[in-house]
Amino acid sequence: MFISAGYSLGQACSFAYLCSPMERYWNSSIPGSCINSVLAFVVTAGLNVGADIAVLLLPIWLLRDLRMALRQKIALVLLFMTGGL
Repeated sequence: MFISAGYSLGQACSFAYLCSPMERYWNSSIPGSCINSVLAFVVTAGLNVGADIAVLLLPIWLLRDLRMALRQKIALVLLFMTGGL
């Protein structure tokens, strides 16, 4: 949770300051500079996908030591993973 909140806060700050001055983002006639917004969006998407995969795989890590049949373990992991959809 702290990792997700941390990179989300960083992303929010980076999106707030994509361009300097901020008005240049929607009005390109204003003098100033902007960072590569496409790259910023791709990095954000990659971090979000990575966090989603980690959350989906977390039940496997937590339930691997349970003493039950493999079939039941698989069913339980799949049940917990449906919460991420």
